[in-house]
Amino acid sequence: MPLVKNKIHFLLLSLFFQIGFAQDLFQADKITINQLNGAINFSPSLITVSNKQIFLLDKKSRILAKINNDSLNTVGGFGGSRYGMFDPVDLIADQLDIFVLEQGTSKISRFDFNLNLIQTFPLSSLEPKYPPFFNIDSKRNILFYSPEDGILFKTESISNKFFNFIDFNLLTDSYDCLLDIAISRNDQCAVIFSCTNELLMFNRNGSLTRRFKLTIKNPFKVSWFDNNWAVFNDMGQLEFQNAQILNIDTEETNIIDIAHENNLLYVLTDSIIKIIEIPKISF
Repeated sequence: MPLVKNKIHFLLLSLFFQIGFAQDLFQADKITINQLNGAINFSPSLITVSNKQIFLLDKKSRILAKINNDSLNTVGGFGGSRYGMFDPVDLIADQLDIFVLEQGTSKISRFDFNLNLIQTFPLSSLEPKYPPFFNIDSKRNILFYSPEDGILFKTESISNKFFNFIDFNLLTDSYDCLLDIAISRNDQCAVIFSCTNELLMFNRNGSLTRRFKLTIKNPFKVSWFDNNWAVFNDMGQLEFQNAQILNIDTEETNIIDIAHENNLLYVLTDSIIKIIEIPKISF
């Protein structure tokens, strides 16, 4: 079959994790990307999930795709059409919309779940910003980071009106190594700094509430998971804010990106998407 879903026995060594002790997680399911119809020359860089729908973005070919049974539905690519992209760098699914951030043109494109283009808007009409990543809170305010300013900006809903939300110049000398930003269900915010190997947590008003020194190395992704902040690295480790560590079964493949929905992790590698179930975590 074009779509390969190998059901693999789900194994956990323990349901109760001890602080600082790494536990192993094994995949419950997987999708082989190159066996999807329409996946020729498609090498996704980013993954996002909403309502069990998986969306992928290939930065190099500038293609946005949705997995539909055993096929890929795609839009985008090079060229001057309204669906063409210049330099897509980040991807988010929010409610029933898909958002793609383009850094060089400082704009966001909004698609519906069928990949119909709904809206394209610049992040700023007066002062250009070139954010490498963004996120969206529960009120659909867009938070985006400007490396040139060292500031996390926040828009007024889906618009190009924005204001300073967090000024990292006041908090650290290492704001230029900020890697990722995540938003919780109640609009708290967390960011990762690679050069200090820290997780910084903020309340919904942008005030710093905690700095957490990470144990894992090479973090690249932070996410709100089971009422706790969780940080992932490229070696397949997952660290929670209380220092509990899980190891994802990577099968010696490179982890490119990670998304999650409810208790499922979707781990994008260079050849497959691993779907990993995590049970209720006891803290």
